[in-house]
Amino acid sequence: MDLRRRRLALAVLAAVAMCAATLTAVVEGFDILEILGKHDEFSQFCKLLNETHLAGDINRDRTITVLAVANGDMGHLTGGHYSLGTLRHILELHVVADYYDDKKLKQLSHAATAASTMFQRSGFAPGMAGYVNITQHRGGKVSFIVDDAADSVKPVTYVKQIESHRYDYSVLQVSGVLSSPEAEAPVAPPAPVNLTDTNKKDYTYEAESKDDTVTLDTTVVTSTIQATVRDDDPLAVYAVSKFLQPKELFKAKTADLAPAPAPEGPKKKKKKKPASGSAAAAPSDDDSADGPSADDSSDDAADKAAAAPASLFARWVTIAVALALALAA
Repeated sequence: MDLRRRRLALAVLAAVAMCAATLTAVVEGFDILEILGKHDEFSQFCKLLNETHLAGDINRDRTITVLAVANGDMGHLTGGHYSLGTLRHILELHVVADYYDDKKLKQLSHAATAASTMFQRSGFAPGMAGYVNITQHRGGKVSFIVDDAADSVKPVTYVKQIESHRYDYSVLQVSGVLSSPEAEAPVAPPAPVNLTDTNKKDYTYEAESKDDTVTLDTTVVTSTIQATVRDDDPLAVYAVSKFLQPKELFKAKTADLAPAPAPEGPKKKKKKKPASGSAAAAPSDDDSADGPSADDSSDDAADKAAAAPASLFARWVTIAVALALALAA
């Protein structure tokens, strides 16, 4: 009986360890450059994933299949004919937004299966240009070709599985580069920003110092310097009471033509009236300030919701370990 209890306790502990390992793997995710970096034949493919910043988007995605191309099959991609924007679109055709491993490919029917790619999700693919047709042929051969490809375009074939994590991600090798006229279309570079041209306007304001108070007047708004944030040559940063609006961009304030108000005489003291029951019962501003705000309640609720899975998992582990120790005793 003792031997049976010990075996049961060991089984429970083993299950706990497996759950912990699975949770850690899910949290850590995966790195496509690290996976392909183990294989020297994919160094050029890794280089382009890094240069186009597509690797980061792949790492943040899930339920995807990456179709990697070996150095000898990269063809015109390494010739320097395309801009980084165009290269990114071509590489996005190699990221299928679904999970396909070796087993799933071999279970495909002979009809073509259309799968969306990251290029389709980018918004730059017109129509079905971002879809890839996956077909299993006789003898187990599997081919990939861009949807609506010309008859002269040859499909690429599945070579082998590099690495996979079931229903999460899969990295496969294909025999060549997938491309299309839409993906190879030139991508306009971002418009250059000329800071000199942007700031060539002369924005002016009047500064006046009186009684240790510095006032800044743009004729649109009047602001005062409240504090010195930093004063280290050649940089000085000050906190002002109002946002400065230059007259070159905003409408200047109209002059106040009304006469200045006469000075008020001494005010008569008024007898204080006793507070009514409703006024006495109403909470003061200080009480309202001390009470929890709606934002604080929302933040607390979000923190509790984020911590709930980890807390439940910790409780489950504690209960399982306690059960195992009790059975082993």
